[in-house]
Amino acid sequence: MQKEAQAQQAAQREQQVQAVPAGTGMTQEQKLAQLKQLAELKQMGALTEEEFQQEKQKILAQ
Repeated sequence: MQKEAQAQQAAQREQQVQAVPAGTGMTQEQKLAQLKQLAELKQMGALTEEEFQQEKQKILAQ
């Protein structure tokens, strides 16, 4: 039951991360929040290291 809840949370966070369109110019606070979410997803096993690095670069490029 707990693993199911964690998987659901991970899916929701991943959707939030992907919800910000490229080139929208985020604030530093928004970038930091998204990077923290990515780190949590990676720690939970929802993202591989490669996926984490790709998404991190997208956030930093905005």
